[in-house]
Amino acid sequence: MPEPRPSRQRIPDRGEYGAPGETPPEQALPWSTVERRLEEARYFWIATTRPDGSPTTVPIWAVWFSGCLYFSTSPETATARNLAAHPQAIAHTESAVEVVILEGTAAVLPGDGVPVGVVDAYESKYGWRLDPADPGMPYFALTPRVARSWLAENVRGTAVRWLF
Repeated sequence: MPEPRPSRQRIPDRGEYGAPGETPPEQALPWSTVERRLEEARYFWIATTRPDGSPTTVPIWAVWFSGCLYFSTSPETATARNLAAHPQAIAHTESAVEVVILEGTAAVLPGDGVPVGVVDAYESKYGWRLDPADPGMPYFALTPRVARSWLAENVRGTAVRWLF
């Protein structure tokens, strides 16, 4: 997958960010740093929409692989039911200091649609091997359309919006 295109992320002046402006390109986080954060994050928060339109979030295990965030959850969970009805989702790493937020669509994958590299990455990261052949466990791939990233101690200097 090609590297996403960076764009300037406008940060409103609310006092704590300093003077109005945009992220100077020479200070912006490089995609390689953002991608490393996605690969190394142990937990992600995923936000989905309930049938009544209200949002909900839960922590999940997930792996970043080849431009998508892969995860699984029991079909009985609100997350799986919400995604079946409304596949748009937001996922972000657990860190509020080294922020990465993904916005996109989560598609259910057939068992043979889970890349072997995802299975291997799950096992390496969590010590648990996914079983894509398990018909009772849905697997999802969140394909981002936008990612946002920044460092908390220098939001104005590091914020980038990535377009896929």
